[in-house]
Amino acid sequence: MTLSGACPGMVLIQVGAAVPNALYTFAGAACGAFLYAFTDCWLSCKLNGKGEPYYNTLNEYLETPHFNLALPIVALLGTAVFALDIFAPWATEVEVYGEGIMGTRSWPPYVAGTIIGLLQIPIVLIIGDTLGTSTGLMTMAAQSLALPAVKKMGTNLKKYKSGFINWWQVFYMAGAVAGASISSTLSNTRGSVGGVHPAAGFSGGLLLIYGSRLAGGCTSGHGLSGMGLLALLSFVAVPAMFCSGIATAFVLKHGLGVNIDHL
Repeated sequence: MTLSGACPGMVLIQVGAAVPNALYTFAGAACGAFLYAFTDCWLSCKLNGKGEPYYNTLNEYLETPHFNLALPIVALLGTAVFALDIFAPWATEVEVYGEGIMGTRSWPPYVAGTIIGLLQIPIVLIIGDTLGTSTGLMTMAAQSLALPAVKKMGTNLKKYKSGFINWWQVFYMAGAVAGASISSTLSNTRGSVGGVHPAAGFSGGLLLIYGSRLAGGCTSGHGLSGMGLLALLSFVAVPAMFCSGIATAFVLKHGLGVNIDHL
């Protein structure tokens, strides 16, 4: 994410908002989906060893109802968000101007975050799935199975090729691009944000999706859906994302002298 300047979902926003070189990042993400499809079977055999009994969620591991853990975690995170906003107001880090909801350049992060979180409700009730982005790229990559050469290579793309449970994310991705385009146009910010170098965008996009699929979810899948479900994997994946991102940024900025302040 540090290289590309975006997470899987944010890549779509960058494309819609005409951020320079965002298409390179998207192309790299598509290649990452292909690469994962061709190496998944080998990786699964190497990484999925036999060990102790596996618990899907934290409440299963602690043998307590989901609500008993979810409520205090929500209270803790909510307190942390508002405390951070007091000591480091979000408006000091981004430009805020414009009139009206759609004309404003930036929304308060706790407002936007709450809206995104509430999207889980219709997705779960209507579709029976949770919010995420990387599966949509796998579905797009799976359409290459129409090519005989790809079909003969025996990838695991077949399970992503059809079905509404796969395609809804593609529609969601298209909507994200369209929404970003409309929002950036109305707020007069289209193309005003600096992008990364094409090579950084492409390589970052490739690693972005490959890592997301390897981890079983992207920042949306783990950070929004997985954490909400108290999935144990998400409690490992999300801190790992932040730690690796901070470490990468430190190496790029202080070790290699790369200017990443615009990311």
